[in-house]
Amino acid sequence: LSINFLRRYSKIVQATDIEHTLGKYLLDLTFTDHSLSHLPPSYIAACASFLSRYLFSYRRLSSSTSVSLLIEHLWPTKFMLFHTGYTFEQLRQGIEQLAQLLIAQDTSKLRSVQKKFSQSQLFSVAQHSCCKSAYVQLALANLTKC
Repeated sequence: LSINFLRRYSKIVQATDIEHTLGKYLLDLTFTDHSLSHLPPSYIAACASFLSRYLFSYRRLSSSTSVSLLIEHLWPTKFMLFHTGYTFEQLRQGIEQLAQLLIAQDTSKLRSVQKKFSQSQLFSVAQHSCCKSAYVQLALANLTKC
């Protein structure tokens, strides 16, 4: 069900194919963690949509651009509140939980999701540099400072 919300959100924000695929990877990772099962599918999809776009955009962040401006660019408050029902602040905790799932993939014994998203038809997104633990930790640390 959350994939339907992700498709809608990806279309609204005009996400690239690889950003959408990373969002799907994040959604699939939630199936391995029962602590997220109580959250609404729309919420998880919104978190995945933001996090996937943030991880790809964070690499291009210059020293003169603040993370707050990047957040507003990726998730314009009034526009996204209207379309998703969520502000960035409401998503913050879920985004952190999804990021922790991504970080844990390097040490996880459950590799089926990672293997699936390492295939070339899915852009090998699980192997992408923006999914590596050190990068996600750095991006998450700067996101939580805001």
